[in-house]
Amino acid sequence: MTATWNGLHVTSPPNFTTLGPYYFTQYNSIYESTCTGSKATAFVFTGTGSCAYNLLTGANGLASNFISQVTLNGTGVSANPAVGLIAGFRGTGLFGLCPWPPGSNQGLQSANVFVQIPAVQGSCNQQLVSGSFAVNPNPALSAAGTGQWNCSDKVSLLNNGSNASSLGTIYPVQDYCPACSNYPAGTTGHIDVFSTSQACSNVGNFSANPISGVRLR
Repeated sequence: MTATWNGLHVTSPPNFTTLGPYYFTQYNSIYESTCTGSKATAFVFTGTGSCAYNLLTGANGLASNFISQVTLNGTGVSANPAVGLIAGFRGTGLFGLCPWPPGSNQGLQSANVFVQIPAVQGSCNQQLVSGSFAVNPNPALSAAGTGQWNCSDKVSLLNNGSNASSLGTIYPVQDYCPACSNYPAGTTGHIDVFSTSQACSNVGNFSANPISGVRLR
């Protein structure tokens, strides 16, 4: 894009990039009340910055499928009011300098360690809203305006024949999706869309078909 003013020519890149076709999935904040798994052991940091945590075992444990789904999706709401809203613990550096509790599971897909949080926030430290996007690579790790994805980015979807209601809607980028480095053949990227569903199991894809869009910056 070039602008001319009093003989001065200024050239700058356009502030939008076409995307697609992209594969669109969905994730949500899991409610333990919708999970039917047997009780299992969990470790829950209190989130006070002191590295104090509660060991939940036996009848005081968390539902096993609630544990696995929160580990997968990132956040959840326990049926135990003393636990409340939690996020998956990712190890030293994310929630202070706390080490993994002794005896806990530390796998990215099998961890049973969580931390209490005041609100459901993505990697951009913004409270997630329905329809916000989680992308890969992590938008929070990019210097402002320089990354493949940035926390200030927004995306407008184009109609692909099956999502007419989404045509022209602007969606904010607010979170990181580790699994979005993978996407099916015939697509060029993967975006995970936050849903307000409380379901314990998979909430289904955002769209049955890939969608193209425009990244606004």
